[in-house]
Amino acid sequence: MEAFTFASTSNLVRSARSILNSKRHTTDSITSILIGSGVLASARARPRSDRKINRRVSIPQSYIHPAGGLPARDA
Repeated sequence: MEAFTFASTSNLVRSARSILNSKRHTTDSITSILIGSGVLASARARPRSDRKINRRVSIPQSYIHPAGGLPARDA
């Protein structure tokens, strides 16, 4: 993970503060702040349908190893 420069961090904070003050917080506006500041540069290439936020993933109990974690894949 690359380190943030002071300039990009302060731009991120300034943009986030302006959106929070406008009382219109949407996932798209927050995502656009992160993309604009260079934090989420890779998200720009992803299709919109892949950017769903609250997607639940359930793992069947039989997949969970008794010691914790997921079992290793078969080679």
